[in-house]
Amino acid sequence: MTKPEAAEPAIEASKPEAKKSDLPKIAAVALLAVLVLALAWYFVTSAAMAFNPGAGVDADTFKDIFSKADRVYIVMDVRGVADTNTSTNILQCGVDFAGSSGMGGKNVSYLSLGNDGCVAEDGKHSAEDCFSMLKSGLVIYVKEGSSSSYHSGGMIVGVGPQYPVGSCSIKKV
Repeated sequence: MTKPEAAEPAIEASKPEAKKSDLPKIAAVALLAVLVLALAWYFVTSAAMAFNPGAGVDADTFKDIFSKADRVYIVMDVRGVADTNTSTNILQCGVDFAGSSGMGGKNVSYLSLGNDGCVAEDGKHSAEDCFSMLKSGLVIYVKEGSSSSYHSGGMIVGVGPQYPVGSCSIKKV
């Protein structure tokens, strides 16, 4: 009699676990890299197209800074202003500053920023070019808003739809 053969335990062939695709990970990293580059580009270009007024100061400190400044830029920024009265008032405020007695003896330049670029005394420029000019002087920056502030590099003046003509001025003392 033959001995029954012992049944060998069933051994399942262990298949190596299929390697999951790395494609989603690579796509996520690539998307993240593109996003980082886009944000870096945005911040570099937007910084070049904005006025950096410097640290906030009080009125007396600003008066001292202004009295020592030889070069003054009056910037009228109407970019993105939807209300026609406000746009007109921003421009009028800039004109009023230009005609004020405190500008006497100063080398004053006028810039108007619109949605299509910048207009300076010598013609049209890109907004970036105009903002780069501002580094060489003190700036009176007139824009849409309801508040004004003094800074080490200039003054920001907010103008709205209601503007009493002549109220933007610097008096010589």
